[in-house]
Amino acid sequence: PTQHSVRELRSIGISPDVIVARADYPIPEELCAKIALFCDVPEEAVIPVTTTKVTYEVPMLLEDHGLGSYIVDRLHLRDRCHDVDWSEWQTVIDAVNHPGKPVRIALVGKYIELKDAYISVKEALRHAGLKHNLDIEIEWVHSEQIEETGVELLLSHVNGIVVPGGFGPRGIEGMITAAQYARENNIPYLGLCLGMQLMVIETARNVAGLTKANSTEFDADS
Repeated sequence: PTQHSVRELRSIGISPDVIVARADYPIPEELCAKIALFCDVPEEAVIPVTTTKVTYEVPMLLEDHGLGSYIVDRLHLRDRCHDVDWSEWQTVIDAVNHPGKPVRIALVGKYIELKDAYISVKEALRHAGLKHNLDIEIEWVHSEQIEETGVELLLSHVNGIVVPGGFGPRGIEGMITAAQYARENNIPYLGLCLGMQLMVIETARNVAGLTKANSTEFDADS
């Protein structure tokens, strides 16, 4: 497949300088040499990249196989380069491999059945945990379920609450209830976009005494 790919590239005028060979298992040196021979690139330009446990290990894997050094020489930048310090990067990898104390964060949303809708929030939480040596455990809480079963059952055991973005009136009251529960029980709360908007509504209703406070997005006559 590698040989065919290179041939297709060459047919449209592109000749590779480097071939990064992906595999789930270690690629022996003789196979890398064979790829180099049949694809007409130097042996040091064939970089084996096997599947890693942690995505962040990939740059170090590339470095270990000399990709950085090869690129520097290929671009004639050797006299401008310095040694690479990977210590901070290694700290991230160590944090992923050895998670610290668990922290349970409730993510209260209206699209919980489609978790990819919140993938950026999920990853942000996970990386915030890595920074502080904490293992983030996300509790996926549907805001409509709060409206149906009550907030205590779903949020009494969490260490923090995040209400992310969204649109439309469905599940809004459940999110407002989550914000109220966080405020009244001194639970850290992060409102993102809609989540911030609903926190303001909750405060207006239950702290400022504006009991009918709302957003015109949900109540045009508010």
